[in-house]
Amino acid sequence: MIKISFIANAQNIDRFKRFGPAIVSALFSKLNLLAQQTASVVIRRLSGEVLQPRSGVLRGSVVTIPAKYENGKITAAVEAGAGPSNPYAWAFEKGGKGSFTIAARNKKSLMWEAGGSKHFAMSVLHPKIRQLAFMQPSEDEMRPTIIAELTNAINEATKE
Repeated sequence: MIKISFIANAQNIDRFKRFGPAIVSALFSKLNLLAQQTASVVIRRLSGEVLQPRSGVLRGSVVTIPAKYENGKITAAVEAGAGPSNPYAWAFEKGGKGSFTIAARNKKSLMWEAGGSKHFAMSVLHPKIRQLAFMQPSEDEMRPTIIAELTNAINEATKE
């Protein structure tokens, strides 16, 4: 999950007291927009830039969480990998923990084609999944934009 938050620091407290509702409104709008932009970056990475889509399930799991105010923070977020894509989303983002066995369940054997011929086996040892992060690089790419846009939103909301 990528969280985009704004937490007031001491120098902004006086400004917030005078312009509180305008700032909160501006931040809510801007955070929702930034979350959508960040989700677009994640989707781009899942559309062939980092991972080649097969079923599109992981790419389709990317969602934005609308801005909310909680415990002194205004937060919006982007999530990916919920539902059926959960197990492999984590493995791609962090890298696999190790090799694992794939065994036939509903049939007598596994079958795959490689090199123009069919291969059969009761089970195979799949190597460790290499890290193909898509969330963290998206957050890193968007960080300067997020900081600049939130700063601009506050400055605009507190113009006198």
